[in-house]
Amino acid sequence: MARTADAAIEELERSGQVVVRAVAGGIAAAVVGALVFAAIGALLIAGWVSEPSWAAVPAALLGAVALGFFGLLGVPVLVARWATASRALVLTPDGAMLGGGSRVQWAHVRSARLETLLGQRFAVLLPREEHVAEQLRALPLPARLGALLNGQLLREPAPVALPAQLELSPAELLRVVQRARRLGGHLR
Repeated sequence: MARTADAAIEELERSGQVVVRAVAGGIAAAVVGALVFAAIGALLIAGWVSEPSWAAVPAALLGAVALGFFGLLGVPVLVARWATASRALVLTPDGAMLGGGSRVQWAHVRSARLETLLGQRFAVLLPREEHVAEQLRALPLPARLGALLNGQLLREPAPVALPAQLELSPAELLRVVQRARRLGGHLR
């Protein structure tokens, strides 16, 4: 039986922290999807290399973007999430610790909300303007690149999208995040 937001909130209030696990099958599917898109990108580039022409340049550029985003950025991030699935996200009244070692302090978060990024729903943490640079430095390189990309998509400075392949839906996760922030005195 899957855990509910209410059960996670109860654990947070009782123990002072809650560990939200990733769904390994969801991460595996995302890895396979990223590999497929990276392979398509590589094929588009290979088609241009085998028969270079100006007409094939847009396809080759699209292939380079797909290979870079899904292959060089997506696969390593997803594999790291798979490796830390049992502790994908730890929420406390002080902040959030992502499985890859990134830490976000609630005092540095302006707001948390649901957003759609590239067609997928996420709970997103928006840093206070004065903490954007500090927050970016605290993220590992793939997560930093993801925050910068998400910032362009959302027109916000460096938002941190919490993992999507978790045992809680993004809406339920947001409820737990809001409760953790409230317990720490960072949400009134």
